[in-house]
Amino acid sequence: MKFWTTGLFHIVIVAVCLFLGAYTPSIGEISISILRFNVSIDAYAFLATLIALSFLYHLVMTLISWVSRLSKWNSVAKERMIIASLCEAILADEDAQAPSIQLNKLPIPSNLELLKTALIIRKDSDKLETIAETGAPGVDIYVMRHRLRKLLKQGNVNKCVQVACETIDKYWKYLPIIQNEILMIAELARESAIDFRFDPRKSKYNLSPAFLEQYCVSLALIDFRLTPNDDAKLKILEKAVNDFPGNVQIISNLLDVILEHPHDNSEKKMIGIITKAFSLRPDRSLAYYLIKTNRKDILEVAQKITSGIPDTNIEKIWFMLIIATKLNLVNKVKEMIRCYLKDGNQAHDLASFYIQNHQILSSDSEIVETIRRIDHANQNR
Repeated sequence: MKFWTTGLFHIVIVAVCLFLGAYTPSIGEISISILRFNVSIDAYAFLATLIALSFLYHLVMTLISWVSRLSKWNSVAKERMIIASLCEAILADEDAQAPSIQLNKLPIPSNLELLKTALIIRKDSDKLETIAETGAPGVDIYVMRHRLRKLLKQGNVNKCVQVACETIDKYWKYLPIIQNEILMIAELARESAIDFRFDPRKSKYNLSPAFLEQYCVSLALIDFRLTPNDDAKLKILEKAVNDFPGNVQIISNLLDVILEHPHDNSEKKMIGIITKAFSLRPDRSLAYYLIKTNRKDILEVAQKITSGIPDTNIEKIWFMLIIATKLNLVNKVKEMIRCYLKDGNQAHDLASFYIQNHQILSSDSEIVETIRRIDHANQNR
């Protein structure tokens, strides 16, 4: 509406100027000299020409604006369609009823290309081979994870180490995303005697204490397995236990070595290791090592080891149950099952434990009935 009003206004002004030029006395002429050319034009005609040129400019700019709006509208509509397709791809995750969307064939504008790449990484691993790094570290780390997994599958240890080192240097802020791949590469490198210099303890990597322990313990166990000298084996385990005194995996290996190579102080050393480990991270499996010390006062030692742990701790309960069972203390076993393991969550563990210790536990019908009742209650939950 504004365009037509403006256009009508210009037409009226031009008409008025032409009318004044034709029917009224002249108010003078305007002369324009360009090089050796002189042009004279009536003032009214000059004014009408200027207004007409103004109208023409306004007309051209309006047409350009209309074309731009139409193009933008089409672009927005197309972009909305693409966004809708990408949203469908996100929401159709593992939905068998949803139609498949070929992400690689979608005509994606440059501002949404990164989103398309992220979706391909998330949902279309077959197309990952063709994806290059995007320049967005939070996305590229997943591209690198795919490359590392492929190299691990191929068993190319040297190439794995090379790509892993490059990835660590370039994407160190995002290492928790590829920590499992790093661990597998470190294990393969250690087993293959290939140098892989990576220190997960550096704070800039932001790796969890749990991963740090897993990484160091895994490599220590590989060193332990590959080392032929018994003294060197013992030192490797002792250092690992000193670094991670609550890790049952490394402690179990150390206790096995002590049992294989006993000396006068072995029993005391084993009890000391078990006591410290249990106080840091209670674990029922340590009870079996305590049994192997063959002490006559094992029950009292077990009670002392577990004294600092709350009675509600399920690992403490199982630790004492294992000790009581191995000592054939049927009444104590019966009491512990009835008082502490009546929760149906323990039904599976109890059934397995009963099978493993059938000869002892089956001697008391009350124990059998109690375990059967707990199992029945669990099935009815």
